[in-house]
Amino acid sequence: MAMYNWTVDLQKFNNARNYPAYFNRIIQPLEVVQFENTFREHINENSTFQIAGEVCFWKNYGNHLSRNKLTESLLRHLLVLVCSIPQ
Repeated sequence: MAMYNWTVDLQKFNNARNYPAYFNRIIQPLEVVQFENTFREHINENSTFQIAGEVCFWKNYGNHLSRNKLTESLLRHLLVLVCSIPQ
């Protein structure tokens, strides 16, 4: 993962407070593999979608003008999908 060499503070997501237990950490370059593994674990086992928002914010961190908008848009889209799944 040498190509990812930036530090990302997930707490800088404007709406982080709306997603308790998410957007509460700083991802260092050496933690990318662990971050990705956590994503896979959450998606596969818990079916939670908030972690996808963390990944979106992380991937777009350098894009200060739209990272929040992109992340919120994804989270809203996923929430609609999750809410439409029959229980």
